[in-house]
Amino acid sequence: MFGDPGGGCGDRTAELVQLFERAGLAAEADSEIRQTVWLKLVNNVGLNAVSVLRNMTIKPMLEDEQAREEVARLMTEALRVGQAMGVVGKVDVEARIAYAARLDNVKTSMLQDLEHGRSLEIDPILGAVCELGERYGVETPEVRKAYAALERLNTTDL
Repeated sequence: MFGDPGGGCGDRTAELVQLFERAGLAAEADSEIRQTVWLKLVNNVGLNAVSVLRNMTIKPMLEDEQAREEVARLMTEALRVGQAMGVVGKVDVEARIAYAARLDNVKTSMLQDLEHGRSLEIDPILGAVCELGERYGVETPEVRKAYAALERLNTTDL
């Protein structure tokens, strides 16, 4: 996915898409790249954090009522930050969770990192949401709580 950071798809974006396509790689222009990237972050905040904290793959995690609610709370906070930034509008969190549930027993990247003894990417995922939440006046208590729990795992288990 390629797009102009300010929105739209100019000549440079078209050139990049063509370059990747000529190299045999799938490429697509996205006029709303900031929204696309933020929505991926919204999913990662909820799915990655809860999968590690509960040691669960996607489908069982989203079939568990409490885990699903945790995912929804985290995603909602991240979404509110994106809305305050003007990056995203109204988004149906439950629809995003239902779409993610189709992934069956997939392990999130963060869960894979934990299992392989690698450092968890909590700063670029949850830390970014906390930092931007502060900057834009959006409280993120659930994301902060998950960040702290993941940070303890990151320093004690690795």
